[in-house]
Amino acid sequence: MKFLSNCAAENREGSGASAASSWHRKALAMGTAVLFAFSPMAPAWAAPAGAAALSATGAAAKLAVATPVLTATGGCQLNSPRGKVSHVVTIIFDNTHFMRDPARDGSTLVPSDLEQMPHLFNFIKQNGALLSNHHTPLIAHTSDDIITILTGVYPARHGVATAANSYLEYTATGPRSQSGFTYWTDLSLDSTYNLISGPVDTGHPNGVNAPAPWVPFTRAGCDVGAAAAADMEIENTGVDLSTVFGAGSPQTTDPNAFANYEGVAIHCAANSTLCSTANGGFPDKLPWEPNPDGSAATTDRATGTSSAYEEYNALFRPQICHPSVPESRAWQSSTGRQWKPEGHQRKHYR
Repeated sequence: MKFLSNCAAENREGSGASAASSWHRKALAMGTAVLFAFSPMAPAWAAPAGAAALSATGAAAKLAVATPVLTATGGCQLNSPRGKVSHVVTIIFDNTHFMRDPARDGSTLVPSDLEQMPHLFNFIKQNGALLSNHHTPLIAHTSDDIITILTGVYPARHGVATAANSYLEYTATGPRSQSGFTYWTDLSLDSTYNLISGPVDTGHPNGVNAPAPWVPFTRAGCDVGAAAAADMEIENTGVDLSTVFGAGSPQTTDPNAFANYEGVAIHCAANSTLCSTANGGFPDKLPWEPNPDGSAATTDRATGTSSAYEEYNALFRPQICHPSVPESRAWQSSTGRQWKPEGHQRKHYR
């Protein structure tokens, strides 16, 4: 049984996350997002075709990006109306207001967040589409807001945190706090999926895992990258590592697991060489992913994934994901500063 937690102090990393970890995660998110957003990749999500979409949600500042890439098996087929779309980037800024907030007397003298960031505002308008009519679920929190944007459905249908970054579950030993920030297929404390869209029954002992937002794109031949996009990548060095790599795997005891696995992932199209086993790819397991027509599929007990989503791999190491941005690629910011990826080392950007 899941109950909301009235824990305003809990942050995106959930209870127990340190301030240092949070800072490093923000730095990683910003650096990787810049790399992905300007690389010659084709990203994916609910942004308008060919556009960069900015969306405002509610909590501390975050940034996320997702990217489809051309593959060796026929390419990323986005099927835009005129066939010209090759890049779609979604950038989500937490608590970034488009409209001015009215004062108690009704005046709106203080510029809005975006008015105070003209370079960002103009970049979005000139290079994409600004989503200014976005309405967050209430109560607005980072985890459920981002996942609502990525999936297009509210928490009642994707199940994450039921309108909070964490919630209380009543267990046999008393209430415990469960973070909304876990990997997509993690089980919560009561052994049901944290992202759940169907009930527990004899055929679904853990419930039905909510459909993953990257699947329509990987099925279309696109490799989908994510940086700090809630629950699309490894979010912690505990249960997430066991979920992705298996209990007792070397990754679960890696002393540098935070630096080696958190925050960045690429979910690849079937047979994509980018996520091959030789390149460090792991099976992208989604136990209850439905068929392309939306009908229910079954779980292949031999592989641990849906019968409708087999032979797909993913990368979960930032050191492997970053080299997918060509080293020869350089770009110039609006202030004139040049950026260029440097080798296979993971960088922090300020």
